[in-house]
Amino acid sequence: MINKKNTITLVQISFWLNGTQKIMYIPPGMTTLELLNNKLSLTGTKSSCNEGDCGACTVVIGQKTGSEITYQAVNSCLYPAFRLHGKHLITVEGLAEKEELHPIQTAMLDEHSTQCGFCTPGFVMSMLGLFLNNINPNDEEILAALEGNLCRCTGYDSILKAAKKVKSRLKKGSELLPVNLKKVEVQFNECSPAFIFKEIENTEGWETRNCFIPQTLSELWDNIRSCKSTDTCKFISGGTDLMVLANIQHIHYTHLIDLSNLKELQKVKLDKSELNIGANVTMSQLMENNAVNEHFPILTEAFKQMASTQIRNSATLAGNIAHASPVADGATTLLAFDAGVILASSKAERKVKLKDFYKAYKKTELKTDEIIKSIAIPLPSEHKSYSGFIKSAKRKAVDISGVVSVIVIEYQDGKITRAVLSFGGVAPYPALAVKTMAFLKGKKIEEGWFEQAAEVAFNEFKPISDIRGHQSYRSILIKNHVLKHLADLFKEVHSVQKRSK
Repeated sequence: MINKKNTITLVQISFWLNGTQKIMYIPPGMTTLELLNNKLSLTGTKSSCNEGDCGACTVVIGQKTGSEITYQAVNSCLYPAFRLHGKHLITVEGLAEKEELHPIQTAMLDEHSTQCGFCTPGFVMSMLGLFLNNINPNDEEILAALEGNLCRCTGYDSILKAAKKVKSRLKKGSELLPVNLKKVEVQFNECSPAFIFKEIENTEGWETRNCFIPQTLSELWDNIRSCKSTDTCKFISGGTDLMVLANIQHIHYTHLIDLSNLKELQKVKLDKSELNIGANVTMSQLMENNAVNEHFPILTEAFKQMASTQIRNSATLAGNIAHASPVADGATTLLAFDAGVILASSKAERKVKLKDFYKAYKKTELKTDEIIKSIAIPLPSEHKSYSGFIKSAKRKAVDISGVVSVIVIEYQDGKITRAVLSFGGVAPYPALAVKTMAFLKGKKIEEGWFEQAAEVAFNEFKPISDIRGHQSYRSILIKNHVLKHLADLFKEVHSVQKRSK
């Protein structure tokens, strides 16, 4: 249904908030942060950057996945509130029991890990999300869980010490859930999955006035037909890019079609020739997937350097492709592996190679009635191969690339038989370095020609200048990326040769 002028369709959601069930109508464009701060008067969850960079708004979402109850930290500023339906929203206000601090809060206090206190709730909730899933994380895993949280005054050393203290005291993750939160786990099936909608006058001036939430592809096609009369209809999956546009640039779409409940898009399948990744599979899920880690470890490496744990828990690889950013790390990596996207409409499905998917800046092959259904990645050949991922950014984590590159080399008898090199941040969309690839093919893996290869790549692209780097800086990065890739290739090949002797 398309709204009448000056009306809005509210969504009824039934969820648990810190152990207590809530049933309420909300505007379709409302974020979980707005719901907490503006409607529920819970201000422990802080609003700061409003684009998923600072972590001050971190909350933990509990939900039933199959027969398991899972908990994940997410940025509430990017998490659409209607997605709370049937889930358990845990905020910092729900952790202390009566007058007794939560164990994570106690550790923060013991290690003097808070000063102004603004960022503290976010750190506490990120630690909760970590330890509910991993009671014995190593230092790298602790750091990864907290990379999405910024602190301006205390310094990070004391916060990391607090996390390690929690680890040393923890026997099982369930200890960290207060009794009133733990009891919700047996109630998940009591919440009806059906959404209820109500159209009212748009007195608050919400620009997003309607949200379709299909449960099947058949429903999705009906929703798309309903939206066909308007060009302000937008698909939302992870939402981590779309919600930033709404929060920061105030770009709103009148009608949203939420894809997150489509089970047909939530599978990862491996066959003899390719790995097929459903469009709703999150980056966090892919990082834990055995098939991805076995056949495409570079993809996992790329995910580790993309965004933060909170964002990866919501963001999808398909969304990274569809957003069509010139610096999309995921899309750049897939491009190097000759991936394709399966595009689906109510009429048919078609497969488009990623190298043909992008047409111009923010322009893709997607038609208005199509979605990305899945991503198909051909399995690597049995030839000896090397792959590498390099990202240049101002921060080591939670930052957009200035330049990102991925190389895939196949070789035999010390000679390159196949070379693929992709770049992000150097063209209007992720692109292959075709001339450099041609130069590399057939070369013996020796250091004498590396500078020439880097020069070919340097001249192949004319990057733009923007806030993340001047054109000349990016051009130098292109050259240096190629030199680093080839040096790493040389090192690995000769290391393999020494071991085989």
